Amino acid sequence: MSRAVQRGGAHTPPERVDDPLERSRKFLEEALRPEAVSFGPGTRITVGLLGERDLLWDPDERWWAEMDAGQTCLPVLLYDTSVLVGPVVGHGSTRAPGCAVCLARRWQQLRPDEDRDALEHGSRMGAPRESPFITGFGIDTVRAVIASSTSDALRGAADVQGNRYVRRVDLTDLSVRRHPLLADAHCPLCGGMPDEDAQSAELAMAARPETAPGSSRTHAVSEYTISEEALANPVCGALAARGIMRLGNTTTAPTVGYVSVRGSGYLHPSFWGGHADTYAASLRLGLLEGMERQSGLLPRNRRPAVRGSYRELADEALDPRELGTYDDRFYEHNPGFQRFSEDTPLTWVRAYSLGRQRPVLVPEVSVYYHGNGDDKKIVQECSNGCATGGSPEEAALHGLLERIERDAFLLAWYGQLPTTEIDADSWRSRPLRWLIRRLALYGYRARFFDARPAFDVPVVVAVAERVDGGPGTLCFGASAAPDPEAAAEAALRETAYEVPHAAGYAAHSRQRLLSMAADFTRIRELADHPRLYGLPEMRTHADHFLGPRGADRETVPAEQVYEEWYRKRPHTGDLTDDLRYCRDELARAGFDTLVVDQTSPEQRRSGVHTVCVLTPGLLPIDFGWDRQRALLMPRIGRVARAHGWEPQRVREALSAAVPHPFP
Repeated sequence: MSRAVQRGGAHTPPERVDDPLERSRKFLEEALRPEAVSFGPGTRITVGLLGERDLLWDPDERWWAEMDAGQTCLPVLLYDTSVLVGPVVGHGSTRAPGCAVCLARRWQQLRPDEDRDALEHGSRMGAPRESPFITGFGIDTVRAVIASSTSDALRGAADVQGNRYVRRVDLTDLSVRRHPLLADAHCPLCGGMPDEDAQSAELAMAARPETAPGSSRTHAVSEYTISEEALANPVCGALAARGIMRLGNTTTAPTVGYVSVRGSGYLHPSFWGGHADTYAASLRLGLLEGMERQSGLLPRNRRPAVRGSYRELADEALDPRELGTYDDRFYEHNPGFQRFSEDTPLTWVRAYSLGRQRPVLVPEVSVYYHGNGDDKKIVQECSNGCATGGSPEEAALHGLLERIERDAFLLAWYGQLPTTEIDADSWRSRPLRWLIRRLALYGYRARFFDARPAFDVPVVVAVAERVDGGPGTLCFGASAAPDPEAAAEAALRETAYEVPHAAGYAAHSRQRLLSMAADFTRIRELADHPRLYGLPEMRTHADHFLGPRGADRETVPAEQVYEEWYRKRPHTGDLTDDLRYCRDELARAGFDTLVVDQTSPEQRRSGVHTVCVLTPGLLPIDFGWDRQRALLMPRIGRVARAHGWEPQRVREALSAAVPHPFP
C-alpha cells in the first residue's frame, strides 16, 4: 500500500511552474540552497507553502520523503508576508513531538473562518503574481534565522514542556518572533492513535490525597506544566491565537479564547474561558478548559474499534435510550439526526462502569460531541460530564458532580421541586463575600439556593437578580462540590461573568428576546436560554424558583443548611473516597456511573487528565426548546412523587414548564 493511501490522501503536489505561488516558493528555495546558508551538517531545508491548499486533510507527501530518508529536516513555510522556520525534526523518527505537518495544521486552524472555508471547501488557491516581499534583506534575515534554529535544535532548546520552537519572520519589517509548537495528536505524520481495547477503559480508583482537607483537588492549578504560549499564540497556538482579557468585566478578571472547529460541514467557535480574580489565573484556568473541550470534540487518545448495532452488542453495550432522546417531531424536521433503532450500526467507545466495575460500550456520539464520522447523531451532546483533574479519579469526581448538578437544577426548575434559600451573608469564604459585594456595585443582589431534590450532595444555584428589575434582570449559575462554600463560589463566578453585559444585551436585543418569550420554539441555541431571562417580562416565569419579586422569602444560614452534610461527608483526605460516596449515592437510587477516558497526548504532557462521565437515567441539560430530553424522561415524575406529589400536580408542573435559564 502506498504511503499516500496509508496517510489518508497525502501526496506530493505537482509542480506548477507557471503558478506565481510556486515560482515564489522556488525562488526562496533557490536562495536557501545549502551553499548559501550556514546550518548543521546533514540538515536538509525543505521549502513549502501555506494557504495554498487544505493541509488539514491533504498533507504534503514530501515531509514523509524527507523523514524516511533519515535526514534532519528544517521546514521553511511561505505565506503572504510571512516565513515560518522550524521545527527541526529528523533522524527518520516520525514519532518526534511536533513536525512540519503539525505546524501546518495548527496554523490553518487559526486562520479566519472565511479563509478556512475557501481552503477547506474550495480548490487550490493562487496569486496574481510572485510575492514582492521576498527581498534581499528578507532572505538574509531568513538565513540568519535558519542558522539560529539549527543551533537551538542542537542545544535542545525547548519550552517548559519540551516543545520545540517555530520562528516567524515578518517580511514587511523583518521582525522575528519565536513560538513553541505543541504536537498535534491528529497529525498523520508524527501522531497516530492505538486502537481502543477493554483494558484501556479501566479506572483503578487509586488513593488520591487532597491538596487540603475538603479541597477535592490533588493539584493546584499552578502546579500543572502548562505551556501557555504553545496553547495560545498567533502562529501555531493549539487553542487560540491569544487569550483575550475582558477588561470591561470587573466582577471577575476573565480571560477567554477560541479556535474554530468544523462539524457537519460548518465552522463553529469552540470557546474557553477562566473567571478568577487575576488575569493570569484566569488564563491558566481557561487553557485547562480549552484542552478539556478539545478532548471532548473528537477522540485524541485511542481509535474507536467497535462497530455494530445495539441489537448485536446488547450484552456489553448501554442502551442509548437511557440517555434520553428527542420527540418524533424533532427527527421529522431535522434530517441531520436519526431516531434510535436497535438495528442501526453505530460506532462505540468503551466506558468503565464504577458500579459494575467492568467496561461498557457507549455510543461514540454520546461522548464526542463534534464527531465527523459517518453516524448521524441521535442527540446533540455537549460538554456535560466532561471534567479535568490531576488524576483520572479527580477528573471522574468532578465530571460526576457536574452530572449531579445538572440533574438537580433541572429537577428543581422543571419539576418545581422545593429549594432552600441560603443567607448570602452567612458564607465564610472571603473571595465569595468580595464577589457578592462587587455584584452589588452593579446593582445586583446575589441569591443562593440549596438544590438537593434527589441526592445528598451539595448543589448550589446562584442567581444574580437586578435590584431595580430592569433589563438584564436575572443571571443563573450552578455548581456541585463536597464543600458547599466551593460550590457557591463556583456558581456565583459563572453568574458574575454574565452580569456586566446582561443589561446591554437585553436592551439591544429586546425585540428578538420578546419574540422568543412569545414563542419558545424560537429558542435554538445555548446563549438563548440565559439571555431570555434578561427580559424583565420573564421574571414571573422564575417565580416558582425564586418566589415573587419583592416578596420576603425566608433564608437559612449556610452552616445550618449543611450541618448534617458536614457530619456525614467523607473526612479521610482521600479524594477517591468522595468519588466513591457520590457513586454509591447514585447506586442506591439505581443509577450507574460510566467513565470514558478522553485524555489527549497534549494533556498527558501537562500532567492533566480528562474524562467524560455518563449517568444513564439522570436528566441531561439541552439547549433549544425542541431538544429538552428532560421533559420526556420519567425521572421528574418519579422524584416528584417521592416528594409526596400527586400525579395531577406533576402533570401541571410539566405542562407549565418554561425554558431553563442555564448558561
